[in-house]
Amino acid sequence: MRTVDYASFNRPCIGERVSGDVAFLAERDGVVFAALVDVLGHGPHAHELARRIEHFLEASWSPDIVTTLNGLHADIKGTRGAVAGLGCLDIETGELRYAGVGNTTIRRFDPHAERLYSVEGIIGAHMRDPVEQNLKMAESNVVVLHSDGIRENFEPEEYPQLLYQSARSAARNIVHRFGKTYDDAACIVLRYKR
Repeated sequence: MRTVDYASFNRPCIGERVSGDVAFLAERDGVVFAALVDVLGHGPHAHELARRIEHFLEASWSPDIVTTLNGLHADIKGTRGAVAGLGCLDIETGELRYAGVGNTTIRRFDPHAERLYSVEGIIGAHMRDPVEQNLKMAESNVVVLHSDGIRENFEPEEYPQLLYQSARSAARNIVHRFGKTYDDAACIVLRYKR
């Protein structure tokens, strides 16, 4: 039986009590949905928009990630805006679909790192049409989705435990090890198991 161990960790930048990042996870009908959203700026105003985005995702997420991204763009039009990466993992087939706008990062480790890319733009302001990309997950593959509050190109050898720890431990450790203190930092980890 195929399963997915998934978890997130989110912390505000130094000097703030709340984060403008959203790390949203949901599971329905054999699909795990993951959304990493980074509202522009930080502090209470960014946090307020982050909560609005989280409520939108709770009510409106769909395995059609491009439609979900376009819906989010329409919902927060005229706000300070955000960048986002959305992924959908079919638990049975191991197919991961991803679409992103802006500088969120998604990487698969197995143990080498492979990265998917987001289009340029800002959700709620101006964005290019999102492009769906696909990855096929194999046993024990780990996917990491994170905001730009985490160093972009950490290598597997800098954190070899990533391939073995629980998703909860890995998400927390990535933020602690590679997070930038001057920015909000959020991370989602998905571990695919057969």
